[in-house]
Amino acid sequence: MCCCDYSVIALSETWLTESVSSAELVLADSNSVNVSKVNDADLITKCDPFHPAIVINATFIQSSQFAINKQQMYNFFNADLNGLLGFLCTIDWYVLFQDLDIDVAVNKFYDILYTAIDKFVPRVSASNKKYPVWFTRELKQLVNKKRILHKQYKIKLGIPNYNIYRQDRNTCTSSKLSGGGVLIAINSSFPSQLIDTTAFCSSVEQVFVSVSVGSKSVLIGAVYIPPSSSIELYSEHCATVEYLVSSNSCGDIVIMGDYNLPGISWNHPTSGVPWCSTSRSSSTSKQAYTVIDSFSFLNFVQYNFIKNPYNNVLDLVFSQSSDVNVSLCDNPLVNIDLPHPALEIDLPVDVDFSFKKTLIEVPNFTDCDYNAVKCMNYNSITTSDEQMIENLFASYFSSVYTDDELLNNVDTLNVDCNNLFLSTHTISESDVLSKLLCLDSHKSMGPDDIPAILLKNCTELYAFH
Repeated sequence: MCCCDYSVIALSETWLTESVSSAELVLADSNSVNVSKVNDADLITKCDPFHPAIVINATFIQSSQFAINKQQMYNFFNADLNGLLGFLCTIDWYVLFQDLDIDVAVNKFYDILYTAIDKFVPRVSASNKKYPVWFTRELKQLVNKKRILHKQYKIKLGIPNYNIYRQDRNTCTSSKLSGGGVLIAINSSFPSQLIDTTAFCSSVEQVFVSVSVGSKSVLIGAVYIPPSSSIELYSEHCATVEYLVSSNSCGDIVIMGDYNLPGISWNHPTSGVPWCSTSRSSSTSKQAYTVIDSFSFLNFVQYNFIKNPYNNVLDLVFSQSSDVNVSLCDNPLVNIDLPHPALEIDLPVDVDFSFKKTLIEVPNFTDCDYNAVKCMNYNSITTSDEQMIENLFASYFSSVYTDDELLNNVDTLNVDCNNLFLSTHTISESDVLSKLLCLDSHKSMGPDDIPAILLKNCTELYAFH
C-alpha cells in the first residue's frame, strides 16, 4: 500500500486488537477526520475481536470545482395557461399599440409576453449529468471511443477481424424468449454483403450472405427451424432459397443449418440411391420431402452424414457443388451440444487473382495552363479580356431566353413597387386561427423561444390581436 499522498489518522487504543496489531487503517488527505470506537450497545452485528467496530467522522467542504452546472428552464407542460391567458386578456392591446411603429409594437408585445411566461410558467432545473465538470475534452473523447469500441465488440461478439451477420430470435420466429437465432461470421479480408430477406419472409430464423472470393461469389445461408414445425414454415424457407437462387447470379451456394428432421436416413449422392430412405406417409417425412422436392429442383445435394449420439442427423448441408466435404471439427469455437456435433465444411473455390489495373483519369490542376483557361471562345470570338468575356456570357445567356408575353405587358400587373407594406395585405383572423390550431404541441420552440403548446392554448388571444 502506498501512503505517500495520505495521512494516517487517529491511531488510538481502538486500533489495538487482542493480538496487539493495527488491523484497520483509515487514510485521508485531510486533518478533519476523527476515529473512535463504537460502544457495545450500538453494535449492529457481533464484534470480531480482530476487527473492532469504529466510527469515522469526517468534515467535507463542498467545492465549487466539482459542482454540477444546473440550468433553469421553463416547464410549459405544467404551466398555468388559464392564468397566463387571463393576464394577457386584461391588457388593452389596441390602446397599447396605438400610434406605435411596427418594430416598437413587436418588441412591446414580446416584453409583455415574456413577463407573463415568467409569472405563470414554473421553472425546473436541468442538470447536465453526461459528464462530470472535471472531465477534460480528451477524457470525453476517450470515453466516447470506448463506447464505440464496446458497441462494436458486442456486435461482433468479441470475434476480431470478422464481419458478423445475424438473425436473432424474436416473437415472429419463435414463441421462446431465450436462445435461438443464427449467425454467419465472414473474415474481413473477403468482401461480403447481407442479403435481406425479411421483406417477404420474417417468420424463419435464417440469414444469407454473399461473399466475394476473387472474381467469384459464394452464397452462404444459415437456418434454424424448431422441432415439430409446420410444413408452412419449411415451405417459406424453401421459397426464400428458390428466390435467392433465381435472383442472384452467384457461383457456389451452401445452405446449412438445424432442420430438425430426425429419423431420416440420408444417403450419399454418389451411392446411386435417393437422398433419403423414409416413407412419405410419416409425419416427419412430410416436412423432409418439402425440403427435398424444392432443393432437388435447384440441383442441391445434402452432404452431412455425421450422426449425433442419438443416431440422428439434424444439421444439414445443402449445395449444388459436387466438391463439398463435411467432417467433424477438431477445434470447435464453443462448447459442443451433443445433438449438434461441430462440423467443418470445405468448399474449394477456383479463383483467378490476376486483377487488371483500372486506370482512372483525373484532372491534373498542378500542371494546368491557366493562361489558356482565362481565354473564352464563343461564336468564333476568342478573347482573354475580362470585359469581353462578360459580354460573351451575357450574349450566351440572353440566347436561351424567349420573349414572354407577361414581361412585354408588365404594366398590366398594376403593381406599385414603391408602396409594398405589410399594411397593404389583409390577413383574416380565421387564417391565423387555423394555422395556430395546426401546431404540434410537442415540437420545439422557434427563434423567439415561444413554444407551440403556448401558442396553441392561447389561440383566442393571438388570433384576434
